Amino acid sequence: MRALVVSAASLLTLVACSSPPPLPASMAQTNQPTTTTQGTGSAGATGGAGISVSPTGAGGAGAAGGVTQTSGASTCDQPAGGPIRFATLAELQQTVRGTWQLCSNVGLFHQPQAGIFIGPDDRYVFLDLVGGQLVRKTGLLNQGHVEYKDLSAQNGPGFFAVSFVSDLDTTIFASPPIFSDSPRQIIINNEGVETYVYATASPGSTTVGVTGAAGTTGAGGVAGTPGADGSSSVPSGCDRPTGDRLLTPSIADMQRTIRGTWALCSPPGLFGQPQSGVLIGDDDSFVLLDVVGGKLVAESGPFDRGHLEYIDTSADNGPGSIQVDFVSDLGILLSHPIFSGDPRQVIIENDLLDTYTYGAVH
Repeated sequence: MRALVVSAASLLTLVACSSPPPLPASMAQTNQPTTTTQGTGSAGATGGAGISVSPTGAGGAGAAGGVTQTSGASTCDQPAGGPIRFATLAELQQTVRGTWQLCSNVGLFHQPQAGIFIGPDDRYVFLDLVGGQLVRKTGLLNQGHVEYKDLSAQNGPGFFAVSFVSDLDTTIFASPPIFSDSPRQIIINNEGVETYVYATASPGSTTVGVTGAAGTTGAGGVAGTPGADGSSSVPSGCDRPTGDRLLTPSIADMQRTIRGTWALCSPPGLFGQPQSGVLIGDDDSFVLLDVVGGKLVAESGPFDRGHLEYIDTSADNGPGSIQVDFVSDLGILLSHPIFSGDPRQVIIENDLLDTYTYGAVH
């Protein structure tokens, strides 16, 4: 019988009720160019499987945005003022968006940070303080998006849910945040465990450039050149921390991005099988790989092969949610792969039990 392993992302919910004067407008975050890993090499004379390298394809267009750098005394030094209340969801969104300095010892998701920038497109990025300026951080744990929901019908007027969802689909749970009017602060209590406090950047500020989230995958890509035994060299995207998220909003995008040769960055690997990587072919078959003489070669065991199946789960999990099932004689592993654009990596979570990380072979 096949075992069923399900990977599901949970939701983080923050609830706010408050009504602010307008804030200075923040500059938008937009998409940056990305590359695509695609194609497989032809079979070698004795190895039985060709290994592809990482090609490039056209990605989403990129543009600079901006975050504000505070000048003068920090509003973190001032005590919280009277609470503000929101009559509409639009007022809440206007207040949440912008640049916030971290005032407390820890911030959202426990990520090291000096603050957070939330753009008009509701993408967020954590900020670092470098040379007196707030600059964006990179990596899947440092970026994500904000979701809003009006729960007034169930809980009374002005009761709005705000969800912060990281690009790695990590979550925290918090009780309703409180907004201070003057100074403008947001106080988030994490169900009595911790309190996160942010203060908005003060007027009279300068701006620094910020690049937005990764765009969708591009078309294109070329086949790699295998060796005589159907092998390829091992250098891969494992050698650097994860970059910004590479979005795969459709099954076609997912297929283009996941196909190719991946080196295992850290144990364990898919199905807990001994391996050094995985090759996913253009026909969506996969084979686990071993390193022999510095080369990746196909494994030959009965549980080292299988195929991929794709399901669009957007109706249940939101736009761009693509489920990928890895099917082998060991069972079916259900996942929602997440990609880092640069370096090119894929992170596959096994029902929150194991996380498999692979880097694209160069």
